[in-house]
Amino acid sequence: MADPGLGLRFQVTIDGQDLGNWQKCDGLGVEYEIKDYNEGGQNGFVHRLPGRAKYQTVKLVRPVDATSIEVAGWLASVQLRLKDVPDDGTVVLIAGPTSDILPTETDALNRYLAKGGKLMVMLDPPVGANAAPLPNLEGILKEWGITAGRNVVVDITGATNDPSIAVAQTYPLHAITERFSTLTIYPLARSIDPIEGGANGRVPQKIVETTRGSWAEANLASLSGDAGVSMDEASGDKPGPVSLGVAVSAPVEGAPGSSTASSTPTTSEALKPETRVVVFGDSDFPSNAYGGIPGNLNLFANAISWLAQQENLIAIRPVEASDRRITLTPRAITAVALASRFGIPAAVFVAGIVVWRRRRR
Repeated sequence: MADPGLGLRFQVTIDGQDLGNWQKCDGLGVEYEIKDYNEGGQNGFVHRLPGRAKYQTVKLVRPVDATSIEVAGWLASVQLRLKDVPDDGTVVLIAGPTSDILPTETDALNRYLAKGGKLMVMLDPPVGANAAPLPNLEGILKEWGITAGRNVVVDITGATNDPSIAVAQTYPLHAITERFSTLTIYPLARSIDPIEGGANGRVPQKIVETTRGSWAEANLASLSGDAGVSMDEASGDKPGPVSLGVAVSAPVEGAPGSSTASSTPTTSEALKPETRVVVFGDSDFPSNAYGGIPGNLNLFANAISWLAQQENLIAIRPVEASDRRITLTPRAITAVALASRFGIPAAVFVAGIVVWRRRRR
C-alpha cells in the first residue's frame, strides 16, 4: 500500500462523485481540424475555419489506498450505465463510421430498438484509407430490411462538375418527403436499398433516388485508375435511378396499441411506441460544406423530425438571406479608388464642356 499523502496534487470530482486525491493528470487538451474554403465567384481568397474538435484521452494516476474501493465501485457503475443507450436520448445518430461497432454496442442498439428507439445511420462508400468492414452495423440494418451496397454512385448528368457528386430530385412518397421536391446533392455516396419483401415483418421504403443519368459503380478499384469508369451491368454496376436513402418503422412488440400503430399521429395522445430507422448512403450532405444547398438541410431535418415522431415539424424551411460580400484584390481596390477620385470627376467635366459647346451653337 502506498502512502496516500505522497505526491497527491489533484482532487477529482465527476458528476458530484468525490473520487479522492490523484497524483497525475495527462491529456487535458483539444485539437481543431482546420479546413480551407475557397471564396465564391472569381475571388482568390481562402477562408481557414475550424472544423471538428478532437479531444485527447485523459489519463489519471493515483496510488492504491483505502479509498481505492470507492473508485472501483464508481467505475463499475459507469460501465453498467454504458451497457444501454440512455433513456433520455431521442435519436441515435451514427454518421460516417470508420470502424465497426463493438458486440456490446450491437447488443445495446438492438435492445434500444426493441423498446421503440430511433436510429439514423449515414454510411459513406467503402473507399479510401479509412474504409473498414462494418459487419455488426450492417447486420443490424439487415434485420430491419436494409442493405448498403459496396459501390460508389457516379452521376454524369452534368448537374455538377464532379461525377462523384450524386444529384437527387426524385423522392418516393413518404412522410419525410411529403411535398418535398427540392434538389439535394450527395458527395461520394453509396446505394442504400430495401430488401425485397422486407425482413422480420418490417418493410422499408425508399425516400431518395438519383436520376437516370447515374449508376452505382461496383468496381471500386477503377475509381482510382486513369482509364475512368463506365456503366457495366455485367460487372455488377446498377443503373439509375439509385436509392440513396431508406426509412422503416415498426410498432413495439407487446406495447399497448402496437397492433394498430399509426405512421402519422396527429396528437401527442395518439403517439404509440414505434421503432424507426433511417439510413442514408452519405454522411457529408448535411455538413457545413454542403449546407448551402437548401434541400440538403431540409431533408436531414425532416428525417430527424420523423424519427422523433414529430411529423408536425416536417416542412420546407425558408432560405435565410446569405451574406454576399464582394472581396476585391489589391489591384481592383486601386482601380476603384482612382475611378472615384479622378475618373468620375473627369467624366462630369467632359460632359459639362460638351453641354456648354452645344449651347454656344
